[in-house]
Order: sequence, then structure tokens, then C-alpha cells
Amino acid sequence: MTVPLDASLCLTAGHIFAFAGGEPMKESPEKAAECLNRSRIFTAVVVAPVSLYFLFRWPDWSWMYTVRNRPRRVVLVALAFGLLMGMNELGFRNAARLIRGDREGTAAIEGAATLSLPMLIGLIGIRRLMRIGTIEEFEAGEAQFTPFNLDFLASVSLAGIIAVVCALYVFVKNAR
Repeated sequence: MTVPLDASLCLTAGHIFAFAGGEPMKESPEKAAECLNRSRIFTAVVVAPVSLYFLFRWPDWSWMYTVRNRPRRVVLVALAFGLLMGMNELGFRNAARLIRGDREGTAAIEGAATLSLPMLIGLIGIRRLMRIGTIEEFEAGEAQFTPFNLDFLASVSLAGIIAVVCALYVFVKNAR
């Protein structure tokens, strides 16, 4: 997926994983650290590789056709990875702080509210998200409509299945 969408979803995932580990995290700092580490591992081992695959496969689309300076790909990859990890950490730590303060309701509301960010990015960038190609193709109106690109559809489907299965595993593991 795109870097902005993935980063905003990492913020939500951090909240969700902390919320799932609410009771265990209240028991001990060690359990809180275990929950946080699972959230970090999920982001580093599942989300980041998927996001980086899309970034290398469709670099211009991954940045929603906003980054023109292609020679700095290494910097952009590092920025993308750091952004994903940072947003997950921010979401988890925010929710964990609220949960430890006996404010689970607020943590749940804020976690749900974080879903508005990817929805907003999606709505604002719908024209950019629905066309896949290079910056030049996008600007010329020649980028392919994403639902008609079988390679893209297969990649998104496989990535979604992997992410959902792994996220459910982390959620269940944190809740125990």
C-alpha cells in the first residue's frame, strides 16, 4: 500500500494491540513490554516488508505521486520504515498510557478515531490511489486503473491476507 496509508494504519494497529493487551499490561511491566514487542515485530516483519515491496514495485504510487526526486530512494526507504515503526510505537504507547491510567474507554475511542486518518487520506487521495504507474503516466492521465491491474490486485490481496492473519495472531497473543 502507500506509505501514508500504511503509516496511519500502523498508528491504529498500535492502539489495537495495546488495547488487546490491556489486562495483561496492567498486571506487570514485563507483560506490557511483551505486548509492545509483539506490536513492533508485527510492524517490522509484516507491515514494513509489504510496504517496502510496494515501494520498490510501484515507487511513485507508493508515495501517492508526491515525490519526484528518485535518486534518493535509500533515504525514502529509510524514512518510510522509520515512519511505520514510529507510528506503531506512538499508537501503542498512547493507548497503553491510557489503559494503565484506567481509561480504557478513552483508549478505545482514540483507537477508533485513528481510523479516520487512513479514511481521510484515502478520500483526499482517491484519484492518486486508483491509478498505478509512474509520475509521468499519472500526470499524463495514462496510469492504469488499479482494479484492472492483475499484478497489483494479486499483490494487495496476498498482502491483506498475510497482514490480517498476523494481526489477529498478535491481537490474540496480547489478549492472553
